[in-house]
Amino acid sequence: MPAISYIDYSILPSHMREGAKRYIEEGIFPGSFLTHIFENDFVHAAATADPINQQSLYNYAEFLYTQAPSACWGSASRMQEWSAHMRKEKNEGLEQQGDNFSQKS
Repeated sequence: MPAISYIDYSILPSHMREGAKRYIEEGIFPGSFLTHIFENDFVHAAATADPINQQSLYNYAEFLYTQAPSACWGSASRMQEWSAHMRKEKNEGLEQQGDNFSQKS
């Protein structure tokens, strides 16, 4: 999976940016609304959206198309794969930091 470059979350409603960022950058699953968005299930997203998110559905589509890594969205299985990849990458980074720390001690 490709490395993540700069992602502009500003098109998303302010109260949803952290959840989207945690999922994309750390593999932490978001709540049900964002899960529907990342699964490309806009019917269920619309049904579970608060009023601000209902008005922002087009912005979510634009965000997926222009900002989000294509490997992180599209279906439930793609979300699972993305999450597993990002968590593994994070754990490997932590292990490497631990190795660097023990070598310095």
